[in-house]
Amino acid sequence: MFVVEQDGRVRVFPNQSDAKETNVFLDLRGVVRREHNEEGLLGLAFHPDYRTNGQFFVFYSVTPRGSVVSRFRVSKDDPDRAQRDSEEILLQFPKPYGNHNGGCLRFGPDGCLYISVGDGGLAGDPHANAQSLEMLNGKILRIDVNHKDDGKNYAVPKDNPFAGRGGVRGEIWAYGLRNVWRFSFDRPTGTLWAADVGQDRHEEVDIIDRGGNYGWNIREGKHPLDPNAERSPVGEFIEPVLDYPRVEGKSVTGGLVYRGRRLPDFGRSLPLRRLHLGQRVGPAARREEVDGQRQDRPHEPAHQRLR
Repeated sequence: MFVVEQDGRVRVFPNQSDAKETNVFLDLRGVVRREHNEEGLLGLAFHPDYRTNGQFFVFYSVTPRGSVVSRFRVSKDDPDRAQRDSEEILLQFPKPYGNHNGGCLRFGPDGCLYISVGDGGLAGDPHANAQSLEMLNGKILRIDVNHKDDGKNYAVPKDNPFAGRGGVRGEIWAYGLRNVWRFSFDRPTGTLWAADVGQDRHEEVDIIDRGGNYGWNIREGKHPLDPNAERSPVGEFIEPVLDYPRVEGKSVTGGLVYRGRRLPDFGRSLPLRRLHLGQRVGPAARREEVDGQRQDRPHEPAHQRLR
């Protein structure tokens, strides 16, 4: 069992209820920035072939203020310790403020590494990063860590929606997102679910499509960011599966689609995690939100879905 600590350590211990001690698997406290309470070591993902290649990936904050995605390898002599000097930086990019870092890393069913990046911080995304295809902030990225393009420690997949286009970042998979702390794949379908934290009024849950624009910073959930502004035309942005007002719950943090048998009350649902309460979205709630729009999308693998 591996646990990520925001201060810069990854701990490991046996996946047993009577475990009493932990070992430090990786210690990055010397380089992780913690000036803001949202900065730190924020994400960890193991390569699908970790048992044979020993590769894993982390997302962390650095000084000068920015974010790093790096590849590490486990020690050849000790499976409970990473090889600290094996770091290979894949991505490093600046951000203007301390909040809204994102930081989730997940491998998709296609073997690519998906990365959530916050809009860079401050209220309202003042630099309009989320809508800019020249910036990595406010996006979900998709990269190939098994190959390398010239000058990079990774490759941009050729089927990424903006790959090969001049003046834009080919790593972008989807944009118009505020601060996706956590996202997850529904294993049987490949559907990518994301929890995008709202600003003041509305939280949202999205199904992420290839090349999709989810509307931030022009709108929050399904609603104009400026409540007095005219609503954006339907079809310009991808609608969230669910949005809920802050009177019903606080910041949405993440969720997983549950299809197991040990918790029959959940059925096939998405248990959401919020900072102040937990709730789940079941099939009935999903149909209510999506009827007549995209109810067939969960059956399409995420990496094959076209907008």
